[in-house]
Amino acid sequence: MRKCAVGILDSLSLLRKIKRGDLSALLDITNEFDIVMLNLPGQKVVIPSSVDLLYDFFKADQKGLVKTPRAQHYTRKAMGVGLISTDKEEWREKRNACRGIFNTAELNGFTSTMDDAIHFLFSSGRVNAQLDVVMASITINVIGRLFFGDFSDEDAEKIRISVTKMMEPTFRRMISPVPFLVDPLNIRTSFYRKQMFDVLSANIISARRSPKPNLIRKYFAENDCVEDVANLFAAGYETTASATVWLLYELSRNEGIKRRMREELSSIESLEDYHKLQMQIPLTIACVKEILRLYPPAWILGRTSTEDILIGDMKIDSNTDVVLSPFVFHRSSKYWDKPDLFDPYRFFNDKALEHKYYFPFGIGIRSCIGEKLALLEIYHILFYLFNNFEFEIDSKKVAMNPHFTLKPAGSIHIQLKPKKNEQQITGTGTIRRPTLERDLSK
Repeated sequence: MRKCAVGILDSLSLLRKIKRGDLSALLDITNEFDIVMLNLPGQKVVIPSSVDLLYDFFKADQKGLVKTPRAQHYTRKAMGVGLISTDKEEWREKRNACRGIFNTAELNGFTSTMDDAIHFLFSSGRVNAQLDVVMASITINVIGRLFFGDFSDEDAEKIRISVTKMMEPTFRRMISPVPFLVDPLNIRTSFYRKQMFDVLSANIISARRSPKPNLIRKYFAENDCVEDVANLFAAGYETTASATVWLLYELSRNEGIKRRMREELSSIESLEDYHKLQMQIPLTIACVKEILRLYPPAWILGRTSTEDILIGDMKIDSNTDVVLSPFVFHRSSKYWDKPDLFDPYRFFNDKALEHKYYFPFGIGIRSCIGEKLALLEIYHILFYLFNNFEFEIDSKKVAMNPHFTLKPAGSIHIQLKPKKNEQQITGTGTIRRPTLERDLSK
């Protein structure tokens, strides 16, 4: 097991690079060593990057590791007490309470609501717009309509702005090694937290009175649930939106794959239930898997040891931060051929990849409860977009902006041109499978 202890100055330098969005130094050192130990002021950090340690980490997570207290503190200040800001028994209670929302039977009932929201946003006249804003608006509207039955575009925009304004500075506080005696985050978040909670509270009240089917009335009828709903909104919309943005960006740089995806999605009349999608749209699913490998939205997972523990044969002292990064594993040359290349065909050729060192949604009981909903949203967005529009996206090189999610740094614009009526969804329902050879240019 190759280990590397990094001195305090080099550790601070690495942290500064990460804050600036430069993840290359992190990849370099984790490619060379299996365990990287950072020394920061008053803080010890361990970064494992070996597959042998991966499952030991998740086993230890059930015993001597907790969500980093600093992370819980700041997320609670922003979002209140909910699924992403709790741990252990409290977290289990929150997860069990909303488990029914994300089962397959419930998901299959979401599709018409999802399609209505997607149609509404794509038909709103935004023919030349910032891609991340468009996708965030779509995913917030989808979640809003599922939870409340009715959800306005104005409320969706307030939620988008509030979450962005709160969570980006929250992330910077979470990874800062220097404590803040006077925390300006209190001032920055108070207005946007109130704005978001006011919007959610009003919609929760309306949903309980609404005759339309909605998740609030079904799963949260008796509870004061605004903080739970805030957590689910924050966790649910940004991850889906950022993954879709990155996928459309990579497709704009790979015209051959984009053309084949269009052929696949236009060859069917509608998307079937969740379990039948693999047969319907295999290339599309492989592209989504590949984008989640290259740009895992939840790119970093942090835990703190509450006691001396073992991960593999390595002793972790109490009060040590253990950082596991899907991004590090997904981009490692130790495990992937040409790890920086967008190549969805790798998932056709080696299904076992998904079970070794590919975990965009986590592993085991800690895996993301909203995984199926996120994937279903992405598939429906792509299906609607490819069947109803010709589109162009900036193909210039875009850097990453690592915060809570792994977003693009700067803006990417999408130019939408509606198809003529005869070109819209007219598929026969038959599946035209793509050839499986690695042809990334035709």
